[in-house]
Amino acid sequence: MKKTLHVLNGDCAKAIFSQTSIQGDVIVWRALLCDGPLDKVVASNAFWKKRLGFFSQHKICSSDHYQKNVIEEVGRLKLLDNYDEVVLWFEYDLFCQVNMLAVCSMIYNVGTTVSCSLICAGRIENQSKLKGLGELTWEAFEKLFSARKVLEEKDLLFAQSCWERYVLGDKKDLETFDYSSNTSFNYLKEAMHQHVLRMPDDHGISSIDIRILSFIKEGHATFNLLVNALLNWQREETVYGFGDLQYKIYINDLQDYYEFKNETFVLNDKGQELLYEYGL
Repeated sequence: MKKTLHVLNGDCAKAIFSQTSIQGDVIVWRALLCDGPLDKVVASNAFWKKRLGFFSQHKICSSDHYQKNVIEEVGRLKLLDNYDEVVLWFEYDLFCQVNMLAVCSMIYNVGTTVSCSLICAGRIENQSKLKGLGELTWEAFEKLFSARKVLEEKDLLFAQSCWERYVLGDKKDLETFDYSSNTSFNYLKEAMHQHVLRMPDDHGISSIDIRILSFIKEGHATFNLLVNALLNWQREETVYGFGDLQYKIYINDLQDYYEFKNETFVLNDKGQELLYEYGL
């Protein structure tokens, strides 16, 4: 009997997947790789040391929680030779595309001969808005599984190359690389374009930083109001796919530009001057 391993992009997808008749073991990829320092060798000791340091710095979760829910889960990917096929379940947004590249890089470096295929949620027939896996039905999951795309070695090598570019973070290289030269990753070009837009400029300020400070200036003064404004903006104008956690990190990193008193954000002089310099 064919043994299949499914790598799902989160616990929400796992809940829907469990309702299907699709057979196989499941790994939930919970690693957040869209922010913070990385290492080109995914799941290496150096890689996890950098990730744990980042999570500790931002007080996101305990090292024990991260070890059990992320490191140990990802480590199961090193046992690919126990399977006949590995199926990657990801989405169109930057958050997922970065994770997808990391998984592909890891599979490529493991050097397995296991068949690999990709499911990437996004465009839905007769619908204008892109949809993630968590917005789909179990019936849709089964249709996606039937239409999964086989990834050949050249595809994994391409993903490995893109992953290394992402880790190195050379803005010009990321801007000029031809992501459409490989047709297996239909959403990668737009995701990387959005990534370049959020990279810090010569002053160390990103487009997301400016958006946050602008929303504070406009009166989105509590944490919930500010994050909701960011999520609405993201939904309408970007493909970032971030959640509260990612925006909390951005907000905390901007503490030099605002005061936070009585649960309310107020721009300080430095924040107001920055927006003025950007014509806002």
